Amino acid sequence: MNTQTRIKLKGLKIYTGMSQETVCFNATILFDGLSIGTAENDGHGGETCAYFESGKKDLFTQAESYAKGLLPICLGEHNGKPYFTDANLIEVIDHLVGVEERNRKTKSSFKRVYRKKICVLRDSRLWVVGYKTQAQYASYIAQIKKEHGPDIVILDDLEHDEAFELYSKHLYA
Repeated sequence: MNTQTRIKLKGLKIYTGMSQETVCFNATILFDGLSIGTAENDGHGGETCAYFESGKKDLFTQAESYAKGLLPICLGEHNGKPYFTDANLIEVIDHLVGVEERNRKTKSSFKRVYRKKICVLRDSRLWVVGYKTQAQYASYIAQIKKEHGPDIVILDDLEHDEAFELYSKHLYA
């Protein structure tokens, strides 16, 4: 999806435990920084619902028109080819929720492994190696560097933000 900045979600609450076939959530919809309505999905496979606030129907309609003018949204791949759907307000909202859900999962996953396990980037793939003691950690690091040379990237050697960026980029690759 092309980068759009006019439609945003505020106060997004994702209810992971209630999500079954779709993501269960609710949020306030913003258009050009103004609250125009709410969006929700009950997580049982149905479509996301969006409701305009009292007195905001014109802004809501503008947001819908704007969303329809965006480039198609990629929903994933089928048989190795990307699958696209036409953009509309609901698809944009679902895309924003999906991005935020993925970001939250990535942050949670990174928090569990960074500086607690050895995270290595090799051949554009992320590898995680567990250890029990500091001596074992030092031994594993030395062995990894010896076997794979200078092209290996050990996330523990990087600053937190740089490590997170690389982790995020390669986690779902």
